[in-house]
Amino acid sequence: MNNRNIQIFQDTLMRLLHRGAQKNLQNLIEKSHAVDLAQVIHLMDNDQDKRAIFGLADLQKKAAILQELDIQETISLVANLEYTQVVEILQRMPSNVVTDIMGYLPQEVSEEILKLMEPQGSEVIEELLKYPEDTAGGIMTTEFCALQVDTTVEETIRKLQTELELDHIFYVYIVNHGGQLVGVLSLRKLLQAKPQTKIEEIMISDVIRVKADTDQEEVAKMVARYNLLALPVVDEDNKLMGIVTVDDIVDIMREEATEDILKMGGAGDVEISERSSFKSARSRLPWLFVSLLGGIVAFKVMSYFQVTLQSATILAFFVPLMMGMSGNVATQASTIVVSGLSTGKIRIKKIGWILWKELKVGLLFGVIYGLIVGAFANLQYGGTFHNLGLVVGGALVISMTLAAFIGSILPIVFEKFKIDPALSTGPFVTTIADIFGIFIYLYLAMFIHGVS
Repeated sequence: MNNRNIQIFQDTLMRLLHRGAQKNLQNLIEKSHAVDLAQVIHLMDNDQDKRAIFGLADLQKKAAILQELDIQETISLVANLEYTQVVEILQRMPSNVVTDIMGYLPQEVSEEILKLMEPQGSEVIEELLKYPEDTAGGIMTTEFCALQVDTTVEETIRKLQTELELDHIFYVYIVNHGGQLVGVLSLRKLLQAKPQTKIEEIMISDVIRVKADTDQEEVAKMVARYNLLALPVVDEDNKLMGIVTVDDIVDIMREEATEDILKMGGAGDVEISERSSFKSARSRLPWLFVSLLGGIVAFKVMSYFQVTLQSATILAFFVPLMMGMSGNVATQASTIVVSGLSTGKIRIKKIGWILWKELKVGLLFGVIYGLIVGAFANLQYGGTFHNLGLVVGGALVISMTLAAFIGSILPIVFEKFKIDPALSTGPFVTTIADIFGIFIYLYLAMFIHGVS
């Protein structure tokens, strides 16, 4: 549904709920898609209304709704249910989603729920809980199709039709008798093969795979790079442990993009809905301190050129322009490089090409805006300050070129030292570019104007 239809749907649900039209409300919930119900629940302000709508859904729909909500909302809804009902819902959900929920529940609650689960299911969840949530092991699901190398095509199709109860089957994975991953087979190739052909004869033996401790961002890059629908996860002995599916990858990409945007703005790495005002302020405070230090350094730079500014106060009028243009160019360059690094389109090996390209872009910007601002300065204030256009225009050319270089090099340096490149943007790169912009501008003014 689009936003307008969602609003109408929400209004209808709330009207039926407040009227006490239980039967009509339940019928509407049964006919509605879980994604739409999840969005309505997310938009609701009243927790009691959320629980009422959620409570009227059947177990299968409850499971589907929880998969669409963020973890905090999921925990809020689950916390008010009986343990037996929680278990019934969790048993209808993928193992990786269940693991996420169990990881956020209080330890005593998760232990009680694990006791009520079927032994096989609880063992799987306990095993998955051992892995950090931002690794391949933490996001993988254990529901996949894996068959022995000597299985025939006919046997494989029969197993898929009758024995294996899986919600999504993207590939058939082939393992040896030791459980080690030796090949992969697409469903299309399986259906095109002759019934008595052994799957090892038609499988792809060069399987793209990841270890359980691989970072989720690297997993997402590999899925995007090789255009996969699922990625197998193996242990140190190459034994198949699980798979990461494309729908999980989409969620990861959204999370990583949101995290990078927040970091680039100096606002931490957690969305506002997931933390208190105090935690939000605490995460953003250091980056504002960077700006404060930058302002102090800029003040010191201007103090150093005090004589120059006193002899030609008109120079002070263009200081905000210098800082703004330098900071913007640096932010643009760093954002482009960070984006390229995160998607894998920019490699550290191509550092020379990247820097050279951004230098040329910065120089081009500097020349264009230097000519415009220089001409304006000469026409407006040329009589007050001789060569003002040359000073302002020249400073813009140099500072914008340097700012492009700074914005490009910082993310690469951060990446080289295993620091998140997203941290190099925002207040950090802007502050550095501002300081250099002021220094270049005032030094050039002193040099050309001859004031010492």
